[in-house]
Amino acid sequence: MKICTIQNGKVLDGADVEKLSIQGDDYPVITIGEIGPGRLKAVLLVEFMIDKQHQEWMEKGTIKINSVSVEKNNYDRYVLIASDNNYVDNEKEIICVFRTHIGSRGSNSHTGDNIDNSLRKYKRFPGTIISRGKIAQGGAGKMGSGEQIVAIMPPNCVFCTQYSKKLYKGPKVFYYKWDSHYYHWNGKALIGGITLQNRYALNIF
Repeated sequence: MKICTIQNGKVLDGADVEKLSIQGDDYPVITIGEIGPGRLKAVLLVEFMIDKQHQEWMEKGTIKINSVSVEKNNYDRYVLIASDNNYVDNEKEIICVFRTHIGSRGSNSHTGDNIDNSLRKYKRFPGTIISRGKIAQGGAGKMGSGEQIVAIMPPNCVFCTQYSKKLYKGPKVFYYKWDSHYYHWNGKALIGGITLQNRYALNIF
C-alpha cells in the first residue's frame, strides 16, 4: 500500500527510513517521537524486498520508500515490508506517518472529522495506530507535549491534526489557541493540509 508523511499540515509522498545501530548491528527503521524526559521515541522496523533499496540504505544511511505491506513478527509487533516503490491503484488503505508538531507550551491531537466546531466536537480517529511516539518541550518534558503516530487509514475517511499553543493575556491569565488541518483519503488520493475555513469555502470534501 502507499505510504506518506504528514508534517506541519503538509502531505509528503513516501517516508524516510533511517539507520538504527544497536550493539554493532544496523537496522532500517521509521522513527517518530523523541528521546528524553517526558518523551518517547518509537521505532518501526522496515524490511526490504528489493536489493537495491537495501544497498542504498546501507550506503547513505537513509532512504525514502513509497510502497509497503504490513505484517506482524514473532513478537506480535508490526513490521513494514518495503516493495519496489509501486503500489496497486485498487488498494484502498494507506499508511500515514504523522510527524505532528506542537505549539509553544502546547499539545496536539489526532481525530476524525469535525462534528461541531464551535463546541470542539470530533469523531473518533478512523485509523488503526501501529506505532506511537511522544514529543515534548522543556528539560523535564513538562512545558508541553504531544503524540506522533503511524497509522493505517481506511478509504473514504476524513481526519484532522490539531495543535495548541499557550497565549497570555496577563501575568496570571492565559488561554490555548488551537489550529487544525483536515485530510481526506478517498482510496486513490490523499487530499489534505487544509484549514476548516478553507475546506468549507472551497467545498473540497
